[in-house]
Amino acid sequence: MSFKKRKTAIFCALTLLTGMLTGCGSAISVPDTESGTTSITSITTSVTETTGTDLTAAERTESAEQSTESAQTPADTTAAAVSSTTVTTAARSTGTTAKTTHSERQTSRSVTRSTTASDGTSSAASTRNTQIAPPSGEHVSQVPYVYLDSMTLEQKVAQMMLVGVVDEATANAAAKAGVGALCLFAKPFKGKTQSQVKAMTAKIQGNAKIPMILSADEEGGPVNRVSLYSNLRSSPFPSGKSLYASGGWDAVIRDTKEKAELLLSLGINVNLAPVADVPLDNSNYIADRCFSLDANETAEYIRTVVTQMKQDKLGSTLKHFPGYGGSV
Repeated sequence: MSFKKRKTAIFCALTLLTGMLTGCGSAISVPDTESGTTSITSITTSVTETTGTDLTAAERTESAEQSTESAQTPADTTAAAVSSTTVTTAARSTGTTAKTTHSERQTSRSVTRSTTASDGTSSAASTRNTQIAPPSGEHVSQVPYVYLDSMTLEQKVAQMMLVGVVDEATANAAAKAGVGALCLFAKPFKGKTQSQVKAMTAKIQGNAKIPMILSADEEGGPVNRVSLYSNLRSSPFPSGKSLYASGGWDAVIRDTKEKAELLLSLGINVNLAPVADVPLDNSNYIADRCFSLDANETAEYIRTVVTQMKQDKLGSTLKHFPGYGGSV
């Protein structure tokens, strides 16, 4: 089932169940893989869309009609409506617990569930926002949406920033401050051996609570940050234009593979390349950094380089949007 259909089915099922339970007070059973079946006497779900608008009467009618089919297959609906993450809510008056599950991320971030649990003798109301803190001991990349829900606005904004740095102290300070990405210019690499650069990038990552994008401008030709220094490569990487002129696409691919291997070995996971600009003529400010004055030739170069970088697990960028120095 597609994501859109699943989301519609989830919403329709919740709408129908709310109406049924409000109208007749009937109990329903929600399957629980650990303890068999938990009897829920009533469930009230309040859904607030990010737009803050309510459904029209016609939309509610249509949703109710669409939910009929979903209600006929409760097992499938339940499977689609919940994720593997489980929140255990303690029942205050009896000490018993009722297990509710998170709906998919789009619903869980905007829904507050009020659940009344019953063990046959008494009931306890428990209200809990579905937002939860990131699990301890787990790498945050395994639970990005759960982690995102626990972040402040300031932390989210910091994660959107790629900051250019020219010294290690600034790089480490930015990492501690929660910046999401760094562009390391040439100076942090100057005079260092490969092992020293590895230690530098490891320390930067160690200061970050969330694994960072560490990038460099290693275009080849006029712009290099790493291969400028003979301790890291015997000579600077050549430009794509010169590589193609001397050895065709095979030379471009070999160069891209070597570049990816070197950067990744140093702890750099994104190369701010290739240059995708198409100069209007050779007098253009950025012409010596570009592959060709022809858009089709440039497109083939970009396709070749990005495909190889992706295969080698090195991040890439297409720059410079929307065109740099009079290029297009």
